[in-house]
Amino acid sequence: MGENRYPHEQKLQLSLFTAEATYGAAMTVNASNYSLMKGFTPLKPETPDVFTTNADEIHGAEIATETEITEKRVTLAYESPKVQPHDLAGLGALAIGDETKAQDGATTAWQHYIKPIAVGSPLKSIGAIRDPANRQEEFRGLKANTFNLKSDEAGHVSLSCQLMGSGYREDSSESIQSAVAETQMRAADTLVFLNPAPIPATDFVLPAAFSQTDTNIDGAAPALTALGARVKSWAFNFSNNLEEQPGQGGQGLLQGLDFQRRSMDVELVLRYKDATERDFYENLTGIALEFNNARILAGLIDAAGAYYFGFDLRIPLVNLNVRPEPEGGAAEPYTITLAGTILDDGVNEMFDFTVYNATEVYLA
Repeated sequence: MGENRYPHEQKLQLSLFTAEATYGAAMTVNASNYSLMKGFTPLKPETPDVFTTNADEIHGAEIATETEITEKRVTLAYESPKVQPHDLAGLGALAIGDETKAQDGATTAWQHYIKPIAVGSPLKSIGAIRDPANRQEEFRGLKANTFNLKSDEAGHVSLSCQLMGSGYREDSSESIQSAVAETQMRAADTLVFLNPAPIPATDFVLPAAFSQTDTNIDGAAPALTALGARVKSWAFNFSNNLEEQPGQGGQGLLQGLDFQRRSMDVELVLRYKDATERDFYENLTGIALEFNNARILAGLIDAAGAYYFGFDLRIPLVNLNVRPEPEGGAAEPYTITLAGTILDDGVNEMFDFTVYNATEVYLA
């Protein structure tokens, strides 16, 4: 009689505290480098290997007689339906690329400011150890290809992040490290702001006196409007469009992954009010958006400080690329969808992302 194993036994460790010294390099598994992830959906590695046979060659038989895995590949689709700040800071820094930190005075609370890394600068890579309950495997050379946030009203903020690796996958017997214990990010704690006007560079700065309960785009005219009860859902999608670089001499593994032209978009579903949002599309009016989340009811990260667990996503320029039309069933209130591409306004960052939690270092 067989013994059943279940997905809830699955364990995943990521080296979010320390990046690989060089692409695909081995790393010690300890508490300084790795953390145990929690709150993710069952994860199954995809292995889109380059598989070859001699079927197209003359070799004296009707069908193939040889097969070979020419190049190994590994992809991990990480999804957290109730994301925590640790995931946002670590995977955000991995995907978006440029992270700096600031301490909340002398407390144990930290602010992680993340913006798109400059073209020509390499993204960092990490290792992973997965144990699906019966076989522990190590993966190396993982870079974040995508970083997507989504939130529905009365629910939580979710994260999906596609990790692409070098193809290295070997059995492992490493010890299990501790998870970071944090609160989950809820839609109820997110303030959504919209501003139908260009944002000057002097306004789009992270204020020294930041706010986790108001907009952090200073002095904009007209002022950013909090959408409040109108917001049904929102989504932010970012992709590095990573290029695989097997090169030559890699022994069947990738020797690098580099971002190509990055893509990013946003979608906001609102309860319909009037034709204002439709006119954004018709008049090619750019809009600025901000999603400021603070888990205030969970208390301060450190009682002696001022930070709450949370995040702030700021986007200075979005142009709608689909004409918003009121939608709804016969007995349903109208909704309207603002879907658009994030643009480079030539002055500000394309977007920036700030996370607040109690962890000091990511990807050191």
